[in-house]
Amino acid sequence: MTADSIEIIGKSTVQHGHFNNRAYVMRLDPEDIPGIIPRLGALAEKNGYTKIVIRVPHGSEEPFLSAGYVTEATVPGFYNGTGAALFMGKFMVPGRAVNRCPELTGDVLSVARARSAPGFLPHLQRAYTLVQAGPDDAETIASLYRENFESYPFPVFDPAFIKETMAGEVRYFSVLHNGAVAAVASCDVNSRAMSAEMTDFATDLRYRGRGFAGCLLAAMEEHLAGRGVITAFTIARATSYPMNVTFARAGYGYAGTLINNTNICGTMESMNVWYKRLDGGRA
Repeated sequence: MTADSIEIIGKSTVQHGHFNNRAYVMRLDPEDIPGIIPRLGALAEKNGYTKIVIRVPHGSEEPFLSAGYVTEATVPGFYNGTGAALFMGKFMVPGRAVNRCPELTGDVLSVARARSAPGFLPHLQRAYTLVQAGPDDAETIASLYRENFESYPFPVFDPAFIKETMAGEVRYFSVLHNGAVAAVASCDVNSRAMSAEMTDFATDLRYRGRGFAGCLLAAMEEHLAGRGVITAFTIARATSYPMNVTFARAGYGYAGTLINNTNICGTMESMNVWYKRLDGGRA
């Protein structure tokens, strides 16, 4: 199945398709409220999508609540360090709203919270170097993603997509060993909101267990803070102990869970949202 398409509806950027079986408003233009609500509903009904997902500024949620949306996660300080963002979902069928593995996701969250260690500084061993990746690395990065994920919500298996996002506001970072990519991650910057999503973490199977995700996260935080980004967040698989622990240990706070949100690793999974202020302030 091909990746979902991305298009502009009004002035907002929307990803939609049958791969994730949803319409996801990646970036909402405030001028599209409330007119985008019926347009999203019509899009979902026409294509049989079972979920609509949107990130809404706090204070603008009422029209969405009235249309049947629920708030699944809240990220304080998302907009320039002051305004919160609400991750809202509308479930078009009841089954999509049901967490299929509540015991596992509950345990992952409990373990992650117990491992919280604000101030923890990961250490990269001398044999490895950490660098910002460039377009020449796109093929290698895409290959690593293909090895790590059976499925992914965005077309990261395609080097052309990696290059395209690099040309925009996505920055990729790699851990190298003898010149070869051992691990990679990216940060997707929203320059208007001065926030960034920490995402696309993958480690070569031969290098698992060396803490590279934490090292990449710390490097990206430093890079972003130096450019004035105020709030970082992530959307992590709710069943993944390593990724949730990585963010909790780095001082991220739990914001909520997006139920049955994303086609990743071969199945539809719920996703935990975590956030952190990078400027030392309180969200």
